[in-house]
Amino acid sequence: SGSRPHSSSRGARRGRARTCARTRRAMRRARTFFSMRLLAKLPAFDAWHAVADESLVSHADAKDLAGTLARVAAKARRNTSARFAARSTEATPDGGRRFVDAPPVLRRVGDAEAAAVARALGDWLPTLAEDRLPLLARYAVHDVAFRVVGTGSVGTRAYVVLLLDHRGEPLVLQVKEARPSVLLPHLATAGFPPPEPVTHEGRRVVLGQRRMQVVSDHLLGWTTIDERPYQVRQFRNRKGSVDPVSLEPAELDDYARMTGAL
Repeated sequence: SGSRPHSSSRGARRGRARTCARTRRAMRRARTFFSMRLLAKLPAFDAWHAVADESLVSHADAKDLAGTLARVAAKARRNTSARFAARSTEATPDGGRRFVDAPPVLRRVGDAEAAAVARALGDWLPTLAEDRLPLLARYAVHDVAFRVVGTGSVGTRAYVVLLLDHRGEPLVLQVKEARPSVLLPHLATAGFPPPEPVTHEGRRVVLGQRRMQVVSDHLLGWTTIDERPYQVRQFRNRKGSVDPVSLEPAELDDYARMTGAL
């Protein structure tokens, strides 16, 4: 009986391998509204503004994945900076709010560091579209904390900034250090010419996101703190994701079909 789990596990791995092979073929077969073939036929202006939304599930014939996507979408709608503020801040005697220390993930910074971050937001504002400014004029900075970021950004400095509007409603920004691209040292090896010098790594990151994403964060911009480049964005901006590792074979097939369509 001891050999059965091992055999079953090995069979499961083979099954997933076959599924991955089928998903690759499915990506090639994908014929959806947002396929490259159709986008290539559209006028440049229409192709530029083509938006992939939840309706893509029906176009890509991803019925097995529909339930998972619905759960991810519902969770993303709850993933807001207001919800984070409700969990991570407390009222102050003057009627404002401040972050609650939660080491090692979250800790408030000293007054001088907080003031430097707050001043840097003044340089962030001109990097936004002008129509955002009347909205942001309703907010004021109330607190700044250092927050540990994900494994992909270990070693970078990252702050969360608590803003409150005239009614005390919160908005949380993330101010995250921008590092040079990890691909930069490999360009010459790959045969690419050296790129033009980057004047600001935060600007490079933000412009790249704006070009690649049809709908980007409305508050995405850049600034500088103590001569270090940073990118600024809304924290917890209703983002969600699907973990491919957790998918069943049929769902994985649909997932590949959708990514191929995108």
